[in-house]
Amino acid sequence: NYHLVAYARSRSLQFTRGRPYKKDDNAHVEQKNWTHVRKLLAWERYETPQALATINALYRHDWRLFMNLFQPSVKLAKKVRVGSRLTRRYDRAQTPLDRVAACPEADPAKVRALRQLRDRLDPFVLSQRIDQQLARIFRLATRRPPTKTAQPSVTSVMARRSEGK
Repeated sequence: NYHLVAYARSRSLQFTRGRPYKKDDNAHVEQKNWTHVRKLLAWERYETPQALATINALYRHDWRLFMNLFQPSVKLAKKVRVGSRLTRRYDRAQTPLDRVAACPEADPAKVRALRQLRDRLDPFVLSQRIDQQLARIFRLATRRPPTKTAQPSVTSVMARRSEGK
């Protein structure tokens, strides 16, 4: 945390802490951990510098383009409470690029460049490249041998029962 505090101070960022083991304190981060990390990379361990470089390259290039230019998502528009029931109303699904383009503060030149990039890319080819990179990443996973547990196996329990022990 000391490194993170120093980083935030050096860039005049407000730094706040969440309480440990209270994932509701940082729900947006936890949501992104699921959609952008666990669903993509599963629960494998990646401990080598080569794995780190390969994952960073995936996120920096193809995955970023796919998620921001082609993958639509819904945005919560409002919550309506009727008695004790809470109903959520969502905006129509849009890609992050479409949301930025609709924003009046967006730089028109950058939006135009991103739209031209989207027109040049084929989402199916991009998806195939992502799959190839994920296969390479999964081969770099650190797999640990299973450890012996204190619990007996099912076959040893059944054998003891048949022996009358």
